[in-house]
Parts: sequence; C-alpha cells; structure tokens
Amino acid sequence: LVANYATLGITALHAWQAEALALDGVLEGGRALVYVAPTSGGKSLVAEVLLLRRLLAGGAQAKALFLVPYKADVAQKGVRLRKLLR
Repeated sequence: LVANYATLGITALHAWQAEALALDGVLEGGRALVYVAPTSGGKSLVAEVLLLRRLLAGGAQAKALFLVPYKADVAQKGVRLRKLLR
C-alpha cells in the first residue's frame, strides 16, 4: 500500500495526519476519529488509509462505503482506490 501511494506521489503524511492515525485504537477500528482541516488539507487521505486498512484486513468479502460530496468525484475516487489496491 505504501508503495502504491508512492506511485501517486505521496511519500509522507502531514504531522497532523500521522498523529491522528497514531491515536490509540484508531487503526484497529476500536476508536472513532473526528478531524477538521482546510480544503486540500489531507482529510481524504486519512479516510482512505482507514478504509483501505479495513478492506485489506477483511479479505475478499470485505466491503466499504466511501462518501464523496460531488458526483464528479466518484469516478476519480474509484480510479484512485483501484490503483491503491492493485
């Protein structure tokens, strides 16, 4: 997964992203995470990491729902997630 993010030009997290993901229980799914950042601040990346981690841990039968605010974003997000999961 890290290598696939690197192919998209993402090689490091912002400090706030790393801190949020490192909070006890967040990556394991036992704790909810609420965060606020400005537009283009990296919120979607945190959501992607949590979603992809859960999908990869769940195996072939795993399912997830990723909401995006605009119809135009749906195709773009689908392409990106497929690239990350190959």
